[in-house]
Amino acid sequence: MAACRRGIRDVWRLRKRVLQTAVALIAIVIVVGLAVSTAGVFTGVAARDDWRGAVAHIRQNIRPDETVVLVSGHAFPALAYYNAPQWVALPDDLVLDVTHVLDYESVVPALNRIQVERRGVWLVQWQDEIVDPTQIVPALLGDIGVELSLDGAFRRLACAAFCAGRGAALSLEPQVARRLDRSPLPGLMALGVTLTPQPLPADAPLSVQMLWRAMFLRAALRAGHFV
Repeated sequence: MAACRRGIRDVWRLRKRVLQTAVALIAIVIVVGLAVSTAGVFTGVAARDDWRGAVAHIRQNIRPDETVVLVSGHAFPALAYYNAPQWVALPDDLVLDVTHVLDYESVVPALNRIQVERRGVWLVQWQDEIVDPTQIVPALLGDIGVELSLDGAFRRLACAAFCAGRGAALSLEPQVARRLDRSPLPGLMALGVTLTPQPLPADAPLSVQMLWRAMFLRAALRAGHFV
């Protein structure tokens, strides 16, 4: 029993040293981790947003009758820093606003203006999962033009080129082949659906485009309430 008490007293005396050792080890791990990550950034090992490469590629290939569409618009300082050609920011915000989500009504007027003035669009996407979660911008660009293949790939950025024709302007009201106008949930309206023109080859994919109107989500975003 006496030996057991002495052992407990010895462990209790060492508690401060053990705690100090543990704290020192944790600090070493943190410092080493920060040093490795910082070295990766400065040496180019760590993946960084390749704005320089994207802008350089666009400047080499863009034509006078083409423009750049930037999604998200708050990334415009990166384009300005690398002296990018003329661009249109969607949404046109100075800083990221998570309540400003792109939809059909906000994108169509901008694309209609571009269609009148320009024949081609270079789409640059960064953090588009926040401001364009439904990918409405590339979908509408595909409706008014043809997507071209690109040779370049740029870290953490998506870059695409569209050859747009000077056709009829996009309707301010979404157009669908089959109207549904059904509400499966309060505040959520299924406007309609459009399928790939038929018939299709047996090995060709079937494209289905469905348009929704989420009034309750828009109201919640504007009011600052999130669910």
